[in-house]
Amino acid sequence: EFIKIYTGHGGRIENKTPVIIPGQGGDAGKAVEVLWNKTGNASQLRPQMLVFIVPDKDTMTYNRIKKSCECRYGVVSQVMQAVHVQKCQAQYISNVCMKFNAKLGGVTARAAGKPSGNFPAPTLVIGADVSHAAPGSEIASMAAITVSTDALATRYAAACETNGHRVEMISTNNITTMLKPLIQNWVQTVGKGKFPERIYYFRDGVSDGQYQHVLQQEVHDMKELLSTAGQTKIKFTVLVASKRHHVRFFPKAGDSAADRNGNPLPGTLVETGVTHPFEYDFYLCAHAALKGTARPVHYHVLLDENKLTVEELQSLIYEHSYQYIRSTTPVSLFPAVYYAHLASNRARSHENAPSSSGPESKGGSGDKSGGSLSDKPLTEAKPLIEMPNNGEIRTSM
Repeated sequence: EFIKIYTGHGGRIENKTPVIIPGQGGDAGKAVEVLWNKTGNASQLRPQMLVFIVPDKDTMTYNRIKKSCECRYGVVSQVMQAVHVQKCQAQYISNVCMKFNAKLGGVTARAAGKPSGNFPAPTLVIGADVSHAAPGSEIASMAAITVSTDALATRYAAACETNGHRVEMISTNNITTMLKPLIQNWVQTVGKGKFPERIYYFRDGVSDGQYQHVLQQEVHDMKELLSTAGQTKIKFTVLVASKRHHVRFFPKAGDSAADRNGNPLPGTLVETGVTHPFEYDFYLCAHAALKGTARPVHYHVLLDENKLTVEELQSLIYEHSYQYIRSTTPVSLFPAVYYAHLASNRARSHENAPSSSGPESKGGSGDKSGGSLSDKPLTEAKPLIEMPNNGEIRTSM
């Protein structure tokens, strides 16, 4: 049924009789090894995708599968729940197909614009997010950076790394080590040897008091990295996207701007009245809320060296909300930020050992204030991603 529906959506499947093996008891790592070897031997090729059907939502099993596939074999994987597989519903299969397609290098949808694409000049889009553990926990924060891998910014590659303890600003070392190979990949595949003329940087989860730090630390480090390659003329547009606010919009009863749930229609833009009196910010409700009250995204423009018109920037953000690769409908958040948020949470499965190991952790239970990077050296942070060089896992979704 999966093959039939995937083919119906336009997918191409070469091997319609894949190797299927029963689970290897409780050892997910062993199951990955056996499936990898048997699939490779049967086709005499390097497997492109491994599929796992699991009986429950056990986080340990899921994390072990992901870490083993990505850090040992450099192959993407798809995990599905047995209860959903047994129901075999077309809608579920179609949803899985979108993820399947993205992991194999495809695109679900793109905004229909000019033949040259959404950008007037060669443009690189970067999204960034840092996720933190619960207050009081000694687990390190996770920094994630996503970089577009095609001319229309429909596909992204992500890199993740530990970022100290409760440190919001991404460290200079992390920006250098994570961003450099992803920009090099863009130059080789999209730019055909040339660097982009423009960079759009979308940052998630930053409070008002840290806007200046984003420009003085993260953007400064990115410009320094580019200057080492002799690129000093690339222009930046920097925005912060936030959903953690209490602003909601309600169209009047019977208004044509309201949907059936009383929420604003997708594309509703508010840039006066409730925005900052003299700074460049706006609220955009890009999605159709299926349940509850729609939460608009607050975009705050910190820097615009590209001198985009307000209409250009707002239209770009709205159009790209339709390009989110795991959905057939527009999403509320700009996809680069959405992917960074997903990546920073998913990267927990790549840790070499549990960070919350208790008394022997170096951070100390009293050290919860956040502090600066100089207070908490990153020597104790363990690298998350150790991908093999022979696969394309680094630049896959």
